Amino acid sequence: MEKRVGALLNCHLCVCGVQRRRALAQQRKIGDHKEDRTFQPIPRLTRSYNAWKARVKTDMPSKGCWEAVIGYADDPGVMPDEIEVRRRHRNNLTALTIIMRTVSDELINDIMDFELTDEAWTALEGISYKNSLYGAMVKLKDLAL
Repeated sequence: MEKRVGALLNCHLCVCGVQRRRALAQQRKIGDHKEDRTFQPIPRLTRSYNAWKARVKTDMPSKGCWEAVIGYADDPGVMPDEIEVRRRHRNNLTALTIIMRTVSDELINDIMDFELTDEAWTALEGISYKNSLYGAMVKLKDLAL
């Protein structure tokens, strides 16, 4: 009888221990998101490029990757060290991921081959310009000449 009670108690403790570890892991996951309560997902770029651009421009600096878009302010003739190169590569990937996740599927095809964030950003600006009302007016003017 005592062996059965002991076995049940050990089994219960084991189950409770697993449940407790799962609960702690879940709290850690939730805790990571509690720190960034201002996070709002960026809507996908479909029509309003300027609104999308404003949202991305405010989101990227908070993630420390805006320099991947605008470029790094290096002194001429000074090469960044290996740690800085890794940081820049990581920032480029983060920024490119943000862009890829927030553009429509139609635009993904236009930028999917770019490896640098500033190239993808410039391409999106160009596509937006071509698709804008002003871009259409320029095309009409060129056709009229």
